[in-house]
Amino acid sequence: MKTSILALVVVLAGCASTMDAMTPSASVIKDDFDGTIIVRQPLVNAASSLSEPFHTLGFEWYQRTPDAVFVTAGFATGVRSIQAVAFNADGKVIQGLKPASVLTDFDRAGGLASSSRRFEMRLDDFVVIATADVVKMRVEGINDYTVSSFGPGAGIAVVNMKFAPFLEQVRARLLPR
Repeated sequence: MKTSILALVVVLAGCASTMDAMTPSASVIKDDFDGTIIVRQPLVNAASSLSEPFHTLGFEWYQRTPDAVFVTAGFATGVRSIQAVAFNADGKVIQGLKPASVLTDFDRAGGLASSSRRFEMRLDDFVVIATADVVKMRVEGINDYTVSSFGPGAGIAVVNMKFAPFLEQVRARLLPR
């Protein structure tokens, strides 16, 4: 029995490593307009269970607005209007994020429809989400909302592996040299 559990853990860890390698990672970009630095994590899966809505989450930090992170929340499948996003990180509710895009973006890449919208949040609140054990993400539509979960205590979601490298890049640019 112990051998079976150990084998399962090794397989799941291998799957998580493979998923991380096959998904986009954070990149550091120099803005062509003013030369400032942007740290960007493209949209990845933000749901720990197949029984949850297939939410996505991406994030960006700009050197010119160092106290803010722009999060992009969405649905990997389907065309849905997104009105708001909120987080419950280990019991701390973070809501009222300022929309950073006027409307929901819709994409039909590869024949699949997806929806996403950008929001601005404080860097301190983003760190709370990135370091929480369990995060519930609520994506609100016009007349409804859906909830997904991520974080080490919630299970395997690709976004779990994206927070630390992103924050490492941001902190490297915030610390005085």
